[in-house]
Amino acid sequence: MDEITTNFEIDSKDSRLTNYVNRLYNGRYREFKAELSSYYKLHKTHEDALANPPIEMLDRGVDQWVELCNHFNSDKFRIFIKSSFANIENRSKKKYNHCTGSRPLSYIVEEMAVGLHLPFTNSKTDHLFKHNKIGKKMKQKEGYDTAARSK
Repeated sequence: MDEITTNFEIDSKDSRLTNYVNRLYNGRYREFKAELSSYYKLHKTHEDALANPPIEMLDRGVDQWVELCNHFNSDKFRIFIKSSFANIENRSKKKYNHCTGSRPLSYIVEEMAVGLHLPFTNSKTDHLFKHNKIGKKMKQKEGYDTAARSK
């Protein structure tokens, strides 16, 4: 944040602005680290990756590249990647989404077993529709229309 305040007129006491800048920097750092990870994966061995640092890391110092290569080669990182792929695979096996709106999930599962396909409801919009004047008038009109059709 100090580099930004010296180059730009920014109030560092404004917490919203500080949070925004931190999120921006964190996102850029994650992107940069992902690019370095891709570069590391291009090499067949750990030693080959250590011997050939990317151009972006030459001016930062080779020590940082060595630390990053050791991180990518660590057991902790491998376990993290393995669990990430397991989570992706498990999410793809889901038969239905657990977010069902205003109806409980047990009802949705029962309807799927029976073969019924009832319309999706959303508790937020249903609540707004039920409790405003336009929604009440629409309900009354639907009631009148059904009564007129039944005659």
